[in-house]
Amino acid sequence: MLYNLLNEILIEPIKRLGIVAFSLVAGFVLAGWALSTVINYDVSNFMSFLNTTP
Repeated sequence: MLYNLLNEILIEPIKRLGIVAFSLVAGFVLAGWALSTVINYDVSNFMSFLNTTP
């Protein structure tokens, strides 16, 4: 009985918070990686464009 109460009050919200926090962190990491990839790609293209123009 007490264990079930504790489970509902403490463990379930912590699990949900953990899942939400994990998905947020994963989303930020993915967005940052994509952004840095795009920026690196743009910069390298721009540099090669500058090098090809006489």
